Amino acid sequence: MLTPLDIENREFKKTMGGYNRDDVEDFMSLLLVDYEKLYKENLASRDKIASLSEAVEHYKGQEETMQNAILAAQKAADSLAKTANDQADLIIREAKAKAAEIIREANAEIAKLESKYAEMKQQVESYKMRVSAIIKSQLDILDDLSAESGAPISNE
Repeated sequence: MLTPLDIENREFKKTMGGYNRDDVEDFMSLLLVDYEKLYKENLASRDKIASLSEAVEHYKGQEETMQNAILAAQKAADSLAKTANDQADLIIREAKAKAAEIIREANAEIAKLESKYAEMKQQVESYKMRVSAIIKSQLDILDDLSAESGAPISNE
């Protein structure tokens, strides 16, 4: 690409009947001004493009880092959720097993108490029958004594 200095230093051969030298120099001066402006804008644009390219690369790196961080956070969250679910399942299984054990022990205790109650009830009935038999035997003895002595026995 031509530089403004190349245009400024360019010299043309002189010929007879050629272009008017003043017109060419005026045009070259105008061309030099416009071209110099465009050349500087082009350099500035290239610098800006280079700077923006660096920024884009920087942001791409940051984006990749953030994506990796998000992915790692998601994996950690998934792992924590799975661990929490596994622990909850374990707690539920243990609670159900403990509840079943408590119910089994309670049922065994109820059966034991019912058996003891039935046994005690049987003993009470047995005592009632023996006491009743003793009382009847004592009353029979009293009746026999009363009949032998002829005196009535009072139940007071």
